[in-house]
Amino acid sequence: MTRLHQRILYALAAFVLVPLLALASYDLFVFQPYRPDIDKLIARASSSEKKPPEPLRRVLRISYEDRLAWHVAKQLLLELDAASASGSKIGWHATNVLWWLLSQVHLSEAQRTTLFLSLSYMGNDQRGFERASPGIVGVPLAEVSVDQAATLVTVGKSPAAYLANRERLAQSAGRLAERANNGP
Repeated sequence: MTRLHQRILYALAAFVLVPLLALASYDLFVFQPYRPDIDKLIARASSSEKKPPEPLRRVLRISYEDRLAWHVAKQLLLELDAASASGSKIGWHATNVLWWLLSQVHLSEAQRTTLFLSLSYMGNDQRGFERASPGIVGVPLAEVSVDQAATLVTVGKSPAAYLANRERLAQSAGRLAERANNGP
């Protein structure tokens, strides 16, 4: 092997290994120390947030598709005040990407869904779908229909906008419920 080939091989190895080592270091020294707090948040969730009813799971799949993990990463960063040292907007986004990646590596889909349901701001100083469900749709979370689940998910996307305009809420939730009833 020529000297040029060796240098190219070393450069490629460094190009791959350095980011992997950086990710592993971030995981070990930043993400993992928060893991007990994340486990406490999961344990603190209600049983309906840990095992959501099928209509709610269906509406979440239709509404968020593969983006639920992004929202969970953001919620964790805010809840645990883990991004306070990032400083700039670029730092916030980089931190959010790292937490998104590591939450997908270390948390199951069920755990991410539990965190999403229990940490979501639902307006009126309420966090969590379980606490908000009776006030918004009139039934406990465990008993929601597809239409009620669509209403809750819609409110969770923008509580100030939808709780202040019930007509807009009904239209958006209706479209989401229709997609959930006719979707995959």
